[in-house]
Amino acid sequence: MSAATMVGRVSPAEYLASERDAEQRYEFFDGEVIAVAGGSRAHSLLATRVARLLGNPWMA
Repeated sequence: MSAATMVGRVSPAEYLASERDAEQRYEFFDGEVIAVAGGSRAHSLLATRVARLLGNPWMA
């Protein structure tokens, strides 16, 4: 598993322009662009199963 790494500070327009051609996934928050680790199919299935088992207890 790879850790998220800081890429740099950019404007929203710069982020959107670079995101069109990006091969890696990034997250944009308050001018900060952070590389995020990608997920796998197995990870998505596990996360979904856990969420279904836990349900939404705060909505009861």
